[in-house]
Amino acid sequence: MLFRSGHDSIREKLLTVVQHAAAQNGKVFIPAFAIGRTQVLLYFLNELVESGRLPRVPVALDTPMGLLVTETYRRFERLYDRESMQKLRSGDDPLDFDRLFSVTRGRDSARLRDLPGPMIIIAGSGMLTGGRIVAHLVDGLDDPKNTLLFVGHQAPGTPGRRIQEASQAGGRAWLDGEEVMVRARIETLRGLSAHADRKELAAWLASIPNVRRVALHHGEPDAQEALASYLGRAGWLDPVGDR
Repeated sequence: MLFRSGHDSIREKLLTVVQHAAAQNGKVFIPAFAIGRTQVLLYFLNELVESGRLPRVPVALDTPMGLLVTETYRRFERLYDRESMQKLRSGDDPLDFDRLFSVTRGRDSARLRDLPGPMIIIAGSGMLTGGRIVAHLVDGLDDPKNTLLFVGHQAPGTPGRRIQEASQAGGRAWLDGEEVMVRARIETLRGLSAHADRKELAAWLASIPNVRRVALHHGEPDAQEALASYLGRAGWLDPVGDR
């Protein structure tokens, strides 16, 4: 399955972000993890292109690993969900569309920075800890015509979280050893996580026999507290909770 169904709000938010940037001839920078997140984005973009709703802007897939993973998806199309298989049978590759371009070489990635907008650039990494997206942002984050669209959680201490915080304060952020003004529009597209939610985690836990202790070792403290409380009410943790 490429994504969970019922994500009309995600599709509409993505469309709104692209329309806003395109109206200003700006670029939309999307830092995305190569496995899963990139392919889900392509799926939604394909739907918007095929419906004729997306502005005719080029989309550069500037992530070598993401390109390899996307090709792996195509090699195993037989494992797609029903909706994706229906698209394939109708002649619509859910991970490909008009004006989608693959960027493999580093020098071609650098050339993207010299091209004018509007344009969508999908590149790694998801929290801006490295990858080609960093160079794009060093060059384009100070331009108010551009948009940085986060499509995943930004953990505390990561460059992505610092940029989110700097944008709220109208400040600066450090990327690749350079101080960059955050003038671009900062948006966050929520709901694309492939992680299980609390109900799914509880169902998974219920399927394991003879569980004696549950340790919560991933996530921010507030989220851990909330999950511990939920599992406690379900009878999996004591009132204090094991974390």
